[in-house]
Amino acid sequence: MCFSPTVSLAAGAGLGAVGIAALLTAKREEDRPLAAVPLVLGVQQAVEGLVWSSFGDPTINAAATYGYVALAYLLWPAYVPLAVLRAEPDAVRRRRVRLCAWAGACVGLYLLPFVLTAPVSSRVVGHSIRYEVAGVRYQLPMFALYVAAVCGSCALSTHRALRVLGALLLVGLGVSSWFYYVTLFSVWCFLAAVVSLVLLLHVNRGATEGDVSSEVVSDRDRRTGLGIDDRVEDRRAVFPGQ
Repeated sequence: MCFSPTVSLAAGAGLGAVGIAALLTAKREEDRPLAAVPLVLGVQQAVEGLVWSSFGDPTINAAATYGYVALAYLLWPAYVPLAVLRAEPDAVRRRRVRLCAWAGACVGLYLLPFVLTAPVSSRVVGHSIRYEVAGVRYQLPMFALYVAAVCGSCALSTHRALRVLGALLLVGLGVSSWFYYVTLFSVWCFLAAVVSLVLLLHVNRGATEGDVSSEVVSDRDRRTGLGIDDRVEDRRAVFPGQ
């Protein structure tokens, strides 16, 4: 990201620790893919620290640049909606999140040949790093699908923490676009890494009654005719004292 290799490496170490803590304390198996997000973002920040430090060594810089681009351009648009889908309990919203996953898959499949065959480069612009993949066309439609996959999947979740994360990612995108347009991906990924700390709260809470939107009714409830109030009473019967 911006500032210096020290900032990127420190962010990588901090996020790595948060990611390990999230994986160890996740209360639901379904949340483990989400719990891994800070850890992978930590790896990405560490790789960018290597990009910063290797501009004097073309071989190492090229390898680090390819590694960063693979994570930022290919992994996240596919991984994030799939992780949200894994944690989503509601069938209707799962179908909507699945559309985001398809959007992310389209982005990854479209960019993959360019990343593998075209020149990929990085250079310092101001206090940030600009990454370039040669020959990519339809950049605006692809970026729209990228945002739909990453931010849209979070916004569609029944879990409040994920909806907050989606909103914060959009805010970070707006800030990055307005102030750091030339180095947007570098800055946005750093901001996304910071706000991903929300996921630690989510996985520690697990699936709680208050974390799910009141309008959500599961397939089981539709079949049995149970409403929201009925499910609350049913939960209290299973867990007395709530």
